[in-house]
Amino acid sequence: MSDEQAPVQLMKGDFEPEEGETFEYTVMGTDEKPRGIITLRPTSYSVYTRFREILVGPGRRKGDQSKAYEYLFRKAFVSFTPIEGRVLSRNGHKSDVDFFVHETPKLVDRVINFYHVKNGTSIQDDQDTKE
Repeated sequence: MSDEQAPVQLMKGDFEPEEGETFEYTVMGTDEKPRGIITLRPTSYSVYTRFREILVGPGRRKGDQSKAYEYLFRKAFVSFTPIEGRVLSRNGHKSDVDFFVHETPKLVDRVINFYHVKNGTSIQDDQDTKE
């Protein structure tokens, strides 16, 4: 008998996130100091498909990047944890996610770009097909 082991077979589950898996994005202030952590979760393929439809737009119509980013942010957002000694002032919004979407759209863009890097998804290919 040989001491060689059979190679490990890779399957679908080896390339997809585990149930309940999350990842974090450190929110930095304009002074480059951390303000807190946004926790995100990978989304299902159907959510990503809908995101792409909003981004690219149907037929010959142009898509809407800000609406697409908002959609994906709402689906991926789990929580925001401010650094110790701070609290998020929602400024009249019902939830943390509403605050970020309405008050900090540039932050939402950065978080979604990070999301794509972390998950290996690409939006550039979708946008190139519409030009």
